[in-house]
Amino acid sequence: MKSIFTRPILHCICLILAVSGMLGSQLHAQSFAIVGNGTAANTSSGYPAPFGQYYWGARHQFFVTAAQLTAAGIPAGASISSIGFNVTATNGAASHTGFVVRVFTTTSTNPISAGYLTTGQVAQTTAANVAPVTGWNQRTLSASFTWNGTSNLVIETCFNNSAYTNNASTQWTTSGLGTGTWSRWYIADATGVCTNTLTSGTSTTTRPNMRFGFTAPAPPGCSALSAPADAASGVCFNGSGAMLN
Repeated sequence: MKSIFTRPILHCICLILAVSGMLGSQLHAQSFAIVGNGTAANTSSGYPAPFGQYYWGARHQFFVTAAQLTAAGIPAGASISSIGFNVTATNGAASHTGFVVRVFTTTSTNPISAGYLTTGQVAQTTAANVAPVTGWNQRTLSASFTWNGTSNLVIETCFNNSAYTNNASTQWTTSGLGTGTWSRWYIADATGVCTNTLTSGTSTTTRPNMRFGFTAPAPPGCSALSAPADAASGVCFNGSGAMLN
């Protein structure tokens, strides 16, 4: 005898599996968090300027505290995969030759006050010729790194051309950062800028805004999260996309 409920049940099961599959496809979705809330930016010849081509080359380091990362919404255990800067105007800046972003972790509370941090590197981008565009210029790290939730970060940018144009204007924060040296840079119409340890300027008040691309960690029993909010709500999914709680 044929059951009149067979097809409806199968249809329901298929629908549940389809929805679970869609949820599972979002498990590894990337989130973004912005550190810095200022709306002003450097001029075409002002510094700090990660996309600053007013000189042939520029090396910068920027200090970011663990508290600032947490306040921006990045949880401990997050896998950070990219870092970006918000350009408000290109000002005719040329392509930046060999532009690279490096990431260092440190326990120091003022790591670039006396010079550049050179130990504790955990990630970097592939050096590339980068022409800044208006909006967020996101640079993907060659390999992501896991942030432990307590380490401070130092972000380095560098490039070296053989001629100069102008600095692109990059949005920055100029107040509320706290005590410390937040930016350090060296600029020169010369080669070898990226390995030079000289300093042209520092700032205890100003640092470019940065956007971090990350994937939140999965709680115990979960393979990944679709968004950081899931961690707060306690909702998670297994590797097959099935809801666990």
